Amino acid sequence: MAGRLEVGSIVSLHAERIVAEGAFDGRPCFIKLFIAGDPAAQARQAETAIAFAHGYMAQGAFRVAPVLFTARLRGFIVLAPAPGFPLQTAIAEANAAGRAGLIGLAGKWLEAYCAPRRVVRRFSAGRFGAFHIPRMARPGWKGELRDSPLIRALGEHVAGLAVAAEGAPVSIASTHGDFVARNFHHDAGTICGFDLEGTRSLPVAWDIALFLVEIAQREGTAEGATWCGIRAVDAKAMAASDVIGAEEAARVLPIYIGHHLLRRSIRMGPGWPLDNVTEAATRFLNGDAS
Repeated sequence: MAGRLEVGSIVSLHAERIVAEGAFDGRPCFIKLFIAGDPAAQARQAETAIAFAHGYMAQGAFRVAPVLFTARLRGFIVLAPAPGFPLQTAIAEANAAGRAGLIGLAGKWLEAYCAPRRVVRRFSAGRFGAFHIPRMARPGWKGELRDSPLIRALGEHVAGLAVAAEGAPVSIASTHGDFVARNFHHDAGTICGFDLEGTRSLPVAWDIALFLVEIAQREGTAEGATWCGIRAVDAKAMAASDVIGAEEAARVLPIYIGHHLLRRSIRMGPGWPLDNVTEAATRFLNGDAS
């Protein structure tokens, strides 16, 4: 080992991994231990994704937290802490202009992260998985699921959007895979991302939709206009980052917003506010009428 590793308290405990605070060679760090599937392969994948991104996102406004050490055979990686403060908290506490700026910065981060491995294709409902969405609304899909007229209607609506989007431009990239505000820190105009082990080839709109839906789920839609069930001002702020083009945002992004609303309507973890998801899904189906 290149240095001395000291393990402190556990920060988070999931079925797939454990994250703990610690120190590596006397410097603060986080230790991520993979405990499901093939931990060695997951540690290797995480190290590869982070090292690749750090090669072009080590400096400047858009960064990734680097790997300090990897114990592949033991299935864990040691990460430098991301500088700054949680983006999730910053967005929730900011005024309207500050909130829009932070969401726009997150979009710019995603654009920078995806840039080296990004191509534009033509949307195909079958190719990009949209047609599996109606099956998610049927009882028995992958175990115990919630079932309701709202869920079935949402599945049908999203499938219809996918048919209508046939041939639209869709950006495919090696993208974050868990692009949500809690996986970023913000400090004086700098955005630093972490939890990159989920990086995989996806429509960029899939990750954008996840970011926006997660905010709506956590905070609710509040007062004011919505677009596809989420706050219109949040969608506008993300669009201003130009992470995807206007046609893609208008025709493809709603499919993946519906996809994430549907997934979260069906399978909700403990502590998540289901009422916020139901409200967003209802607005989505009603054309954003209150």
